[in-house]
Amino acid sequence: MSHPTNAKLFRKKFYQKGNSDNSKKAQSAMEYLMTYGWAILIIAVILAALDFLGVFNTGTFIGPSCLATPGYLCSNPVMTANANGPNLLLFNFKQDSGETLYNVSFACAASSTSQGYPNVNVSSTNYGAQTSSNLTVLTSGSSVTVSGLECYSSNGNLFKDNPIGAVFSGTLWIRYNLQGYPPSEYQYAKIATQLTFSSLSPSSPSIDTGQSITLTVSWLGGVSPFTVNWLSGASAGSMSLLSSHTGIVSSSLSDSLSVAPTSNTYYSANVIDSSTPPNVVSSPVDLVTVNPALSAPSISASSTALASGQSVTFSSSWTGGTAPYTAKLYSSSTSFCTSSSSLVQTETTSANSISFPAVTPASTAYYCIYVTDSAYSPSITNSIVFLLPVVSTVSVGITNPWSAIYNPSNNFMYVLNRGTATLSTDTVSVISGNTVINSITVGPDPSAGLYDPNNEDLYIANAGTIPMGGNINSDTISVISGNTVVNTITVGSAPINLAYDSANGYIYVSNYGTDTVSVINPASQSVVATITLSSTASSYIVTYNPNNTDIYASANCNPTVDVISGITLSTSFSVGGNINCPQYPAYDPTNKYIYLPTGTSSSSNVSVISGSTIVTTLKVGLNPHAALYDPLNGYIYIIDYSSNTVSVIDPSTESIISTIPVGNGPGWLAYDSSNGYIYVSNYNSDTVSIINSYSNSVISTVNVGSEPMVITYNPSNKNIYVANYGSSNITIIFG
Repeated sequence: MSHPTNAKLFRKKFYQKGNSDNSKKAQSAMEYLMTYGWAILIIAVILAALDFLGVFNTGTFIGPSCLATPGYLCSNPVMTANANGPNLLLFNFKQDSGETLYNVSFACAASSTSQGYPNVNVSSTNYGAQTSSNLTVLTSGSSVTVSGLECYSSNGNLFKDNPIGAVFSGTLWIRYNLQGYPPSEYQYAKIATQLTFSSLSPSSPSIDTGQSITLTVSWLGGVSPFTVNWLSGASAGSMSLLSSHTGIVSSSLSDSLSVAPTSNTYYSANVIDSSTPPNVVSSPVDLVTVNPALSAPSISASSTALASGQSVTFSSSWTGGTAPYTAKLYSSSTSFCTSSSSLVQTETTSANSISFPAVTPASTAYYCIYVTDSAYSPSITNSIVFLLPVVSTVSVGITNPWSAIYNPSNNFMYVLNRGTATLSTDTVSVISGNTVINSITVGPDPSAGLYDPNNEDLYIANAGTIPMGGNINSDTISVISGNTVVNTITVGSAPINLAYDSANGYIYVSNYGTDTVSVINPASQSVVATITLSSTASSYIVTYNPNNTDIYASANCNPTVDVISGITLSTSFSVGGNINCPQYPAYDPTNKYIYLPTGTSSSSNVSVISGSTIVTTLKVGLNPHAALYDPLNGYIYIIDYSSNTVSVIDPSTESIISTIPVGNGPGWLAYDSSNGYIYVSNYNSDTVSIINSYSNSVISTVNVGSEPMVITYNPSNKNIYVANYGSSNITIIFG
């Protein structure tokens, strides 16, 4: 048997874990190693590295590579599919040891737990096109593609955690014989997959103040488990340890860290494997840019109200966030305008403001703007809701329209035109949608109307001009069926107000000129009783109380309220001092109270009435004129004519919870049941204030005709009808 060369002795004694028992050879090899080993090792490493880099054989090994024993190189260790079981390893192998290797075979393991050949069977290894169980000879400088190699875990079971296409992370082993050694005396070499690449993602992200971001470092190769040290700092050249993650065995070869910097911060990660000695790679430095938080955008329109067919432009501005921005304009038929509403327009900008192209709304709508920035996790913020009323003006052809009555039997609006002080007759205009379809002649100065649900007729009180300072007297009620006056009923002088008693179906008429209340039976369309009030002041307001089915009659600027039961005056009670002037009350069905405004330009009270008892008296704004009950929140809204405010009462505490500024000379209120908004006509400023009862604030002010008076809601088309007393027309605010 021939003796091995010194290189053979080095290779054998350094890697052998087998049957060698020649101590003299070992001693000789060690002496040689002590003298020349380090030089040989350094030269071998340099040659292997140069060859690996393609200096000697350009293009042979590319991509992920292995950190092998000097003289042995591998590249592209990736996993391939196996239809019958765990995935298989494919790699390229080249040996430049200077020796011919015999009876060569390979094995792989998922980790490196010992210095030695793992306890696995290697005889089943395949080599590409070669199907023999072993590669007989592998000469120095030759290459081979190894495929179909099964990998094992440390317990000897097939390893299943390396996915297809993944770079193998673990240890490769080569077993071989050298020439001149017995066939049973195998040599073993350990080839650890090299830690070759590291990246950090996302690259150069931007976030907004208050946001967090997850950074992920990825690598290829190396020996599991891994340690990842995360570094951070205010500059790329000055970073310190932020966090350390150890024992990472994930097959994805990655690690993540969630950070929430408050200012621009640089990050990097060092990955350390478990080879001997450890391999270390560093990721590129990544800058996370932190921008100010995105503020809520504003919303504004080129007009606060539109005539039907007009166009409007919306604009918005905001601060903070990460440019560029996407701004979306939405519209909604309800007050809850969200990103699920109808998308109108989408615009992009790098500035902190945007103007949208003009739109032409067909009806009153709510608008809002959502802005999304370009942060890594985009911030989204929205504006407040903007109400844009669309209005139409309808001429009624005669002066002084006073109020409108809704007829649910035909969905028409009947507008009471009070005319002038010299007219002996006036008209009622009939409006369908926004078109006048008829004009009905009634008595002089129609001042109030009432719908009788039993016979579906309208009762119009013709007050004459006495309440308005004229000289024409009237004492009639016009009964309208459809578009025709079917009867005229004589009552007391200057009938000015009506109330309907649903318990007996009677209609009560306050006669301003005679201090009486006339009771009409609609079945016979005749007066069945005339009740003289206890006060000698002008009879002014009649109100029905559904709780006790009584009628409350109050006189003009007199503190007395009379209670009528059926057709009989039952009792009277006082609502305050002599200067109090009862006005238009509201009924609260929750606590069954009546809220009666009483006051003048120098006084301000609301009397809370239960039966014929004053429960409490509340101070509101000056000269309270009318009250309204909101069924959504249960609040009572009081018009303060001389204070230009609306007082909000919470019946649960019997206290004023809000005072809302409106226009000059607020006179009447209407409730829109489709959105819960309250409309207030401002007589002296020719406007209508729209109150959002959720926030108790004015969300829009609409310019209407001159001297707007009574406001009426049409539930069939959800429109608001405003009678403009000074301009002979009706303003319709489209719902």
